[in-house]
Amino acid sequence: MEPKTGKTEVASGRQHQSRLCQFKPDPGRVRKFDIYCRAYRVTYQILALISLFCIVAAVSAFTARHWIAAGIITVVTALPLSLLFLYWRLMRRKTYEKGLLIPGMIASLQPLTLIALADMRSEETLYNTPQWGCKKIEPGNLPLHTLQVGEKVPCIAVFDVTDSDLRSNFEPRPVSWATADHHNIDQAVRLIDPEEWILLYEVIDREMAVSQTEVTLLCDESSDMRAFG
Repeated sequence: MEPKTGKTEVASGRQHQSRLCQFKPDPGRVRKFDIYCRAYRVTYQILALISLFCIVAAVSAFTARHWIAAGIITVVTALPLSLLFLYWRLMRRKTYEKGLLIPGMIASLQPLTLIALADMRSEETLYNTPQWGCKKIEPGNLPLHTLQVGEKVPCIAVFDVTDSDLRSNFEPRPVSWATADHHNIDQAVRLIDPEEWILLYEVIDREMAVSQTEVTLLCDESSDMRAFG
């Protein structure tokens, strides 16, 4: 891995407009195919019920002039409401519009597995060269794609928030989860640097071990990898 020598800008949706989605995502398809949204849906419903209960309880306490109880309930209500807001942002199509395009590729068919590649440098990084990380997911469905090993699947990367040089995690979301137009898929493939596709193909061709629960970082000096997160 290259030593840190100076501050550089890192590829992100805000800094590299050419790597943003060039289409309007379909919220209906996102809700149908996005495995992250589906995973959070039950949690969202539970949080909505808890929030509703807390709001009713707070109103009742204020009406009865139980000021201390009303104040405590109001503070407690802020937590589920905050989580609801975060989920609402997740469900909005801006998750795709603001995310960075990254390469993904089918690695196996049984089960259907996708490996994605992303530069893990944060916006405050001191690394001068990309620090490539891989993440494996089981996408469930990949509409508009031919299900074969090596199929290019352009994705949107949703990174974690960090104040360190390297991000510890990201969620790869196939572009086909958000569009029914083949042209949008082809355009996304072309927008991604060909060298990134080559590097990702090498990862899959060599059958390197890539984790589903954490990012696997590719070392610069060799083809070895180490996990972090």
